[in-house]
Amino acid sequence: MEFAQIALFVFGASSIYLVGRTDNLRKWGFIVGLCGQPFWFYTQVQDENWGIFALSCIYTYSWSVGIYNHWIKRPKVKQ
Repeated sequence: MEFAQIALFVFGASSIYLVGRTDNLRKWGFIVGLCGQPFWFYTQVQDENWGIFALSCIYTYSWSVGIYNHWIKRPKVKQ
């Protein structure tokens, strides 16, 4: 099995598991998911699978939105 496939499995399964949690570990799922994206891009370019490449661009954006919402954005102060 190729290293990229192992990385896809580890990052993909871990990120979905973490995002599905209800505790403070949830926000780490977005970081783990984004860390897996280079392996998706590598695999898709290598296999010339351009449709899935375009989908991975959307996934990368989505993981980035999660990182923004859970790590960067300041919570609203309730008055």
